[in-house]
Parts: sequence; C-alpha cells; structure tokens
Amino acid sequence: GKTKGKGKDKGGKGKGKGKDKDDPAAKRPRLDEDTIADEDEAFSFESDWDNKQICLINLKTAALNGVMGTVKSYLGAEEIIVDGKKQKIRRFLVALEDDKGEKSIKMENLFKVMTGSLVKLRGLDASDLNDSLAECGRLDAASMRYDVTLSDGRHIKVKPANV
Repeated sequence: GKTKGKGKDKGGKGKGKGKDKDDPAAKRPRLDEDTIADEDEAFSFESDWDNKQICLINLKTAALNGVMGTVKSYLGAEEIIVDGKKQKIRRFLVALEDDKGEKSIKMENLFKVMTGSLVKLRGLDASDLNDSLAECGRLDAASMRYDVTLSDGRHIKVKPANV
C-alpha cells in the first residue's frame, strides 16, 4: 500500500487532519454536520430561536413532519454517546400549530422558516430572478420549497438555500 501517513489507511479514525497521533486534540470525535459540536459561545437561544417559527423535519413520528410551530423555550442539552463518540443534543419546547400541543424536540429536527420575511433571491437557475426581492410564504415541507411572492405578484417555489 501507500505510505503517505494521512488518509484512508490510518485505521479509519477521523479524517487525518490531527497534528500527530499522540496529540489529544487529534482524538476529539468528529461530529456529523447535523449534530451540534461544542459551540456554546455561538449558541444564543434569545437571538436565534426564541419565538422563531419552525417546521418539524426528519422525525420518527412521520405524522409530525411538516408541522409548523413556534419555539417557546430551551430545555437544555444532554450528552449522549453514539458509535463511541460524544454528541450534544439540544432540546426545545415547541408549540405546534392547529392545537397539536407542545412537544420537546431536538434541535436537529427543527427547520427555521422565513415565512413573512422579505428575502433576496440568489443562486436560481432562472438567473434573471437572482437579486430580486420577494416575500417569503409558507414552507412546503414535502418538497422543502418556499412559496415566494415576487414584486410583480408572481408566485414561485424556491429552495431554502436560495432565499
């Protein structure tokens, strides 16, 4: 085999980006993008989540996927071990629409929605619409597209990444 020292032949640990094998910083678990790393400094319930409108996604209880709600409070974080790696799971109390009550939901199952916001469109295939201002309508959870209203009154469906 190859002996470059980094890469796939290192026993499958991490992505080979640690300084050297015995450095404890190199042994910290790598977390999936969806999972929350230790970023307490960057986490602010008040500015990022309090009373924000959300859509539930990727829940095991499939009937709740696509349900809209409002974040009411931060319930705290718990550390769990998944595949031998520590992960921090944050939970929020969410008031669901249509009198479905309040539920404790993991942060990874919340999708912040922009409904009612004025947005600038970007990255569209219809490049003539890029940089247009539009009003963001409801998120269709099934297609994960917003119904946005353009300044000329037309409605188009747009991915969240394009608003």
